[in-house]
Amino acid sequence: EGTIYLNKNNKTIQVNATVIPENAANKTIKWSSNNSNVATVNNNGLVTGINPGTATITALTEDSGFKAQFNVTVKKKAIVVIIYNFTLNYIFKTS
Repeated sequence: EGTIYLNKNNKTIQVNATVIPENAANKTIKWSSNNSNVATVNNNGLVTGINPGTATITALTEDSGFKAQFNVTVKKKAIVVIIYNFTLNYIFKTS
């Protein structure tokens, strides 16, 4: 499971899949999302949050059809703004 928070700095998470055995003839993995309105995934397993909600990311081996799934939750990140009030007093000296 993973969570993506929608803000300017972090809208993605990297998901990795390993094909076993090491000497498999075809190690190609096809990635997909069951809800592309919430999250998309590219050919390298990089998941991008689009809108709040949940989606299931699937890694499917091209050769044998084995699959693994990863649930992701996309949330809006609350932005907290703290304002400090202060006064600057400038003292000017004249010569």
